[in-house]
Amino acid sequence: FTKSLYCCLARYEGLKGAGYQCAVPGVAFDAAIACGLGSTIECFASPLNCRYQKFCSAFPDIESRFGSLGSFFDDEAFNPLTGTFEANPPFVPEIMVAMGTKLKRLLGDKSRGALSFLVVVPAWGAGIDFVTDLESSTYVRASSRIKASDHAFCDGAQHTKPLSNQADPNLRPSSWDTAVILLQNDSGALKWDV
Repeated sequence: FTKSLYCCLARYEGLKGAGYQCAVPGVAFDAAIACGLGSTIECFASPLNCRYQKFCSAFPDIESRFGSLGSFFDDEAFNPLTGTFEANPPFVPEIMVAMGTKLKRLLGDKSRGALSFLVVVPAWGAGIDFVTDLESSTYVRASSRIKASDHAFCDGAQHTKPLSNQADPNLRPSSWDTAVILLQNDSGALKWDV
């Protein structure tokens, strides 16, 4: 366990991207459940920022010991027939576009049951074309943009931060507006009518 923990921490420390480990706060997951979406699996998480015991992650070779199902992009690891999921990818345009391609494929596959994806992505510069494209998808059931000043993310690197007197030191104010987009196939829209 100790070796796996060290390797996991070292890999994420090596990435060092500002906000790379930021996640949707628990209160947002609670709100999604209260709206009727039910419990979920995170499509992009790590042992450092996951909300649930099972999640998809960047480094399944190490993180499987901590609950990772594997990479979201690996169809052997993540190829759901039904379910409700949260997708908050690293805010890298190429990753967001690849995620959008897979989501459209999954949602368009008529052999699958009810599927629902709550997508959380930045509505800024390099990502704005992706957001605009996603918001025009035939699978959109709801969409909203949240001003940067009105929300925060859970800092997945909280273990590296000094103790703070803030109300919730694990929250990191958002640097940009965020788009929240609910994508569902027809079966998903019937099952989770939010």
